[in-house]
Amino acid sequence: MIFILSRDGDSHVRRVVTELDRLGHPWYRFDPFDILDQMQVTIFPGELQRSSLRFPNGTTLYLDEITSVWNRRPSPIEVPKERTDLLALEKTFIEREGKAGVWGTLRALPAFWVNHPDAVSASSYKIRQLEVASALQFSVPHSIVTNVPERLRSFYKEHQGRIIYKLMGYPAYEDGAGIPLSTHTSLVPPELIEQAERVSTTTHFFQEYIDKQYDIRVVIMGEQVFATEIHAHSEETHIDFRIDYSHLTYRVHQLPAEIEQQLLALNAFYGLHFSAIDLVRDHEGKYYFLELNPSGQFAWLEEPTGIPLHTHLAQLLIQEKKEQYAAYETANIHSAS
Repeated sequence: MIFILSRDGDSHVRRVVTELDRLGHPWYRFDPFDILDQMQVTIFPGELQRSSLRFPNGTTLYLDEITSVWNRRPSPIEVPKERTDLLALEKTFIEREGKAGVWGTLRALPAFWVNHPDAVSASSYKIRQLEVASALQFSVPHSIVTNVPERLRSFYKEHQGRIIYKLMGYPAYEDGAGIPLSTHTSLVPPELIEQAERVSTTTHFFQEYIDKQYDIRVVIMGEQVFATEIHAHSEETHIDFRIDYSHLTYRVHQLPAEIEQQLLALNAFYGLHFSAIDLVRDHEGKYYFLELNPSGQFAWLEEPTGIPLHTHLAQLLIQEKKEQYAAYETANIHSAS
């Protein structure tokens, strides 16, 4: 049984389960958010064969049936907004106990994870990624994290005003009306430097701008590495291709063997079996590492490249590599001690 942790409506999940159905492999999708009002949980620590989750449709899943887990952007465990009868402290208590119970149980599964929640957490810090990538001999753009106005001014001058600003944390925000907002990577304008004192409110991440030929989105699944060139055809998308996907074209890219091995080593460092990694290639043919996303997007690349990414992911989940999970857990126990 493949257990999929995901919110409802994810297009990546729809395509992968289509492949699983085609391959005749059983699966079940579960969103941890549902645990607070739609599910029945019975857990006996140390006795997974007796531990179960009972879903609203009457299905009961015993935890020892689970061989692989796809940790695909599940919702956080939160009290439904409709529960206005609860005090703030009661909501906090329910959410904390629900999180401890659900994620504590899931971590006990002797299953093959894509990816284990601890690996996702450890690999999600961009600054640490740059340190690790640099240690693996990647070229990394000159960067600074600061809340000191003078440091920002100096960094801006050092790079002749060609620096970018990007978020380090979760990029999705909502305004007061609940409308989604996002901050894309952008060039830092001179007027921001004139107001550099504003950075003192928190830490900010700035990086030299690389004059690139194109972006490269690399998708790693197990030991397989798939690279796609992303060519931008507008000034805005040349800075951040996510601004307008209609101004992009794609081409399959063959990475040098050395770069592939560095990327696999980066995944192995974090204990990841899947990642989406962003690189850029400059006009001299030099590759730069930008960032890694342990739960990154890849569905939009399949049609223009013809790479059957969803099939590859389905096959990875079916492999049921329990021995790799055991080795990962052992390594983490040793590092923690």
